[in-house]
This record gives sequence, C-alpha cells and structure tokens, in this order.
Amino acid sequence: IEKCFEHYNSTASVAYELLKADGTEVKFDVVQHG
Repeated sequence: IEKCFEHYNSTASVAYELLKADGTEVKFDVVQHG
C-alpha cells in the first residue's frame, strides 16, 4: 500500500489519513486504484 502512495503523494497522503480513521472499506478502495 505504501508503494501506491508514492505515486499519489498529495492525494494519497490525505486519503491514507482518512482510510486509517475510517477503517477498511476505504482502504480497499485505495488499494484498487493503486
């Protein structure tokens, strides 16, 4: 997952914080885009 965020620096940083606070549903969403 972290490798994914290297490509999405600004957006992923925010999305990562949101998915950590929200749970796993958003997590899977982000992983799919990666």
